[in-house]
Amino acid sequence: LEERAKELGRPLIQIYDQAAMAQLLYRDARWLKELLGLTGDPPALSIFPVTNRPLFDVPPQGRDEDLAKIAGTTKDVVLVGQPGSGKTHLLFTAAKKAKGRFVVDEDLARVADGVRSLQPRFLIVDDAHSRLDFVRRLKLSRQQTAADYQIVASCWPGQEDAVINALQIPKESCHLLEGLPQKQIKEVIQSQKILGPPHLVWEIILQSQGKPGLTVTL
Repeated sequence: LEERAKELGRPLIQIYDQAAMAQLLYRDARWLKELLGLTGDPPALSIFPVTNRPLFDVPPQGRDEDLAKIAGTTKDVVLVGQPGSGKTHLLFTAAKKAKGRFVVDEDLARVADGVRSLQPRFLIVDDAHSRLDFVRRLKLSRQQTAADYQIVASCWPGQEDAVINALQIPKESCHLLEGLPQKQIKEVIQSQKILGPPHLVWEIILQSQGKPGLTVTL
């Protein structure tokens, strides 16, 4: 697409990659019906999160240790990070890498059906600080059905104690997502095909404040 746009001398405004198309199909009943001939509600467990932020199917920059921690978890864990720090993108990558799924429907019967069908290693509750009652019910459901999966819950700083209490896990089970240095933020910008002018790149670096998710949005 980039080469064709260059040949035509036209600007390329946006590329919708595989992740973006799958997200659109998953949530849009009309597209499902017209393009795939499918009707009905989408599954309660999804490889894709419910998010308004851009979601790119590329590995997160500078997050190898964080990714290994989440993808290899053998117990419940709380991922803590500022808005825009890249929590959802990290969890999306971990889900693909290690058979995780986002819980996108809080109907526990449908969640249990999805667990029996997919046998995920872990379930992700994004923005768990705003879904504390569901976190408690999900933990109880896991006990009642003797299911074998871990719960990975994300939240903002200052909200982790409430999520820890809902999961009944120790403070050591928290994992803080730190900000990235400016060099890695520059790599994030370049991964979005923004290579200049230099003052624009520098302005994005300054405004992002070490947050790769915010960097992509900017």
